[in-house]
Amino acid sequence: MVDLQVLATTIHQKLCRLKGNTNSYAQLNIQNSNAGTAASSDVVATANNGTETVNYIDMGINSSAYSATGVLGGANNAYLYATGNDFVIGFYLCLDASTPTTSLS
Repeated sequence: MVDLQVLATTIHQKLCRLKGNTNSYAQLNIQNSNAGTAASSDVVATANNGTETVNYIDMGINSSAYSATGVLGGANNAYLYATGNDFVIGFYLCLDASTPTTSLS
């Protein structure tokens, strides 16, 4: 069961909320059923000044017949990449499991 809502507040805008209740895993699944040589399924977030070519992050997977070459090429290859300034992956290092003490970036 999925509860899809469009919500807005003065602090932020939540464009949609997907909510489930399962004793298994809940998932957001995007599947491109096209098996073409350039087909993929992607989740993309774009900055306010982004376009199709700059200032976005993309997570995706290529189709079973994808034939492009290069780092992202290859059938069924999954990828995460970004354009723009820095690509930062951060986390908290916790000495006490309940208190974040150091931020690494």
